[in-house]
Amino acid sequence: MKNILLALVILFMFSCGDDTKNDSQEEKNSCDDITCEFYETCDEGVCNLNSGNCESDNDCKENNKTICNLDTHTCKEAASNCIGLSISGLTYYQNIYEAGGYSVVYEEEIETDVYFSVEFFETTPVGDYDLMSVGVNDNYETCKQCVLVYDYRAGDKNELYFLHTSGTLKVDSGDAYLENSRGSISSVKLQEVVMDWDNGSRSSLVDGGSCYEVQFANWSN
Repeated sequence: MKNILLALVILFMFSCGDDTKNDSQEEKNSCDDITCEFYETCDEGVCNLNSGNCESDNDCKENNKTICNLDTHTCKEAASNCIGLSISGLTYYQNIYEAGGYSVVYEEEIETDVYFSVEFFETTPVGDYDLMSVGVNDNYETCKQCVLVYDYRAGDKNELYFLHTSGTLKVDSGDAYLENSRGSISSVKLQEVVMDWDNGSRSSLVDGGSCYEVQFANWSN
């Protein structure tokens, strides 16, 4: 009788198998041969939206994350392959636009027909200013404190523009918008942009465009 019971127990164990192993194998293969749509990933046999939130580099300007990985649609930091600029001394001049807009500009010609420029479009007294403050300095259309490179070497209608995508501006004395001031910029990256001069001077990043870096520059007037 004992032998019969032992045989039944052994037979039951073999017939049931290792449930853990089967579950693990099923989970491992749950996404095999499943192709999800754009912006989706497979999770346990179901296509779900992934964490992606970008479609181009323009969606990744904050926090110096300037590259959109189009496989995952997530932002990542770009490897620094920017051209380093050494700015020796920014020269003051003012510019009055035909439309009545007024700006104060500090500029240096870094090579023939290439200009580095710090521009002010409103009162900017002593203090620190985030060059990527959202809704203000993160686009040339709205920026109150702006850092740019103008490259005119290719001639009329082929100009290249580079706008800050990171960095800090500091006014040490005076008011930069009222002409008499002293200040500096630091840790500035400038990336290639397209300027829509017919649409409020709105700037858009050029995917895969060139870039410049400036560790420090100052002005005094």
